[in-house]
Amino acid sequence: MGAGTTRRGLTVSVGQSYASSQKGISAFQRGKYEDALKHLEPAAEKGDPEALYYLGRMYGAGQGVPKDQNKATAYAGHVSRFMTRAQQREARKKALAWQKAHEEKKPASN
Repeated sequence: MGAGTTRRGLTVSVGQSYASSQKGISAFQRGKYEDALKHLEPAAEKGDPEALYYLGRMYGAGQGVPKDQNKATAYAGHVSRFMTRAQQREARKKALAWQKAHEEKKPASN
């Protein structure tokens, strides 16, 4: 197998991953979570950051999958590999603000 074949194979693989993640994102945005999962999982396995992000959202909210904060956190960790340190700090600040806002909305337990 020559280098050209490998490059072509990689290009096809990356192109297929991108197309799959875009179909998954579109399905997610329409609330078609089963279809989203079908397209996002293969793209995430290839390291597509958008697919990883949306799968994290799905597991975090239990959209089309059982709610699983461990999986949501794991997907978020994979996504952070594609971010600069400044982006990671900003994401962390937003996540903490979101968490604080949602904790305040929880009814007090008696």
